[in-house]
Amino acid sequence: MTGRSEQDQAKALGESQAHFRVLFEQAAVGVALLDTMTGRFQRVNRKYQEIVGFSAAELGALDFMAITHPDDLAGDLSQMDRLKRGEIREFSMEKRLLRKDGTQVWVDLSVSPTWSAGEAPSTHIAVVVDITERKRAEEKTELARAELESTLTALPDLLFDVDDEGRIYDYRARTDSLLAVPPEAFMGRRFLDVLPPEPCAVLGAAIREAIDAGRSSGFRYKLSIAGVDRWFETSMARKSVTSGRPRVIAISRDITDRVVAEEQRIALEAQLRQSQKMEAVGTLAGGIAHDFNNLLTVIGLGAEVVQRQLPPGHGATASLRAIDTAVRRAEKLIQQILAFSRKTAAHRTVLSVNDAVVEATNFLRATLPAGIRLELRLAPDAPRLRADPTQLQQVLVNLGTNAWQAIERGIGTITFETRTEIVLEGHPKLAPGAYASVRVTDDGVGMTSETIERIFEPFYTTKGPGKGSGLGLSVVHGIVLDHAGAIAVDSRPGGGTTFDVYLAAESAPVEPTVLEATAARGQGGRVLYVDDEAMILPAAL
Repeated sequence: MTGRSEQDQAKALGESQAHFRVLFEQAAVGVALLDTMTGRFQRVNRKYQEIVGFSAAELGALDFMAITHPDDLAGDLSQMDRLKRGEIREFSMEKRLLRKDGTQVWVDLSVSPTWSAGEAPSTHIAVVVDITERKRAEEKTELARAELESTLTALPDLLFDVDDEGRIYDYRARTDSLLAVPPEAFMGRRFLDVLPPEPCAVLGAAIREAIDAGRSSGFRYKLSIAGVDRWFETSMARKSVTSGRPRVIAISRDITDRVVAEEQRIALEAQLRQSQKMEAVGTLAGGIAHDFNNLLTVIGLGAEVVQRQLPPGHGATASLRAIDTAVRRAEKLIQQILAFSRKTAAHRTVLSVNDAVVEATNFLRATLPAGIRLELRLAPDAPRLRADPTQLQQVLVNLGTNAWQAIERGIGTITFETRTEIVLEGHPKLAPGAYASVRVTDDGVGMTSETIERIFEPFYTTKGPGKGSGLGLSVVHGIVLDHAGAIAVDSRPGGGTTFDVYLAAESAPVEPTVLEATAARGQGGRVLYVDDEAMILPAAL
């Protein structure tokens, strides 16, 4: 009975060993039996041989150190030492094996000792799974991630990962100098919690559109960063998420320079339109003034002829004198219109801009209310200029008068300041060079932007009825342009007004004033009188 039992046990053991050999050889993973003390291969299955490219016989002459990549050997030996000392019962690691053909193969290694009853393990089993393709995919993914990270870091844009409530999960920025608040103040929080209401409203609308339509773009908002207003444009795209709240990737770009350029372009276009409009109005005004002047000439000469024919003390004499006074006032108005349209002849000479300002302010002092203080800031090195003295006085006096009328209750200060201005290439109105600049500043009521757009239009005035013709500033504008100069205005309601006049500097010395000779009296000769207005001829004869 005992002998049969031993036979059965032997048979069962043989069958078990045969079964193990089949499993060992046909396993889908590489399996190797190694000597724990020496690390030499004792047995390997076909899959292990396939992974490393060595035959079983070749591996039998090697230890695992011989086919382990040098960079991974230290970690492998450290784990084996711990296994030998009984500190661990098994270990796993990823390592590289060296194939027979010199290439490398990544494997997932699991090592565990083989145990015999009452004996310390003398061998261990190493199971390896080829993970080379997975590692290559991971390397490609990591390389792509690194390239993406490098690209994102190099971009001037700000990137944010936010949910539908505007809560910020992550961000990327080449520099934190474009952040309105530091990262620790906004990470994990909503835009609404850290930014002003105006940009939050814009960002909220962009987020909703991106979540509903998949993407959004062209949303602009303004932020104050380090005390400077900066403009941003944001585009967003919906992010794929498997759980949690809907998310979007937001890209914000600093477009401050573009916005400033657009504002400058719009301002230049507005200046061009205004200049064209003023030119057209000037042409129209000049034509009307010419015809109107002819009519005044007929009226004035006719009144003069009738007055000479009436006996002294005639009742109509007073009416004729009133007609003459009205004609002379109308002629002055015509001269202003012609100055605006730049149709009057100018007699230009080299003069000192400081002397011109002193002469104009002396005239103004005699007419200004006692509560108006005139202040002069004349640059000692202010340049000379070539201009018509009378027209320049008209410009300065008109600007001073306009400043006085803008000061409420007749108490305030008007400042005249001269200096040299150097204009570089690219100025919208002036050629490069040196200019004499006169600045006239008042502390009056100021003007709105709408008023500034129209102040140089003829007959436009903000004064009440009977308090101005609306020609003062239009005449100033016409004279300055006729001298190839420019005039600029800066004002705001309640903040006073500043006019800057720029006229080309002149290097020649100041020319002395020449008194005009009085007209010579006739000696009985004949005068040929020609005029294109037929009505004037009878009155002139």
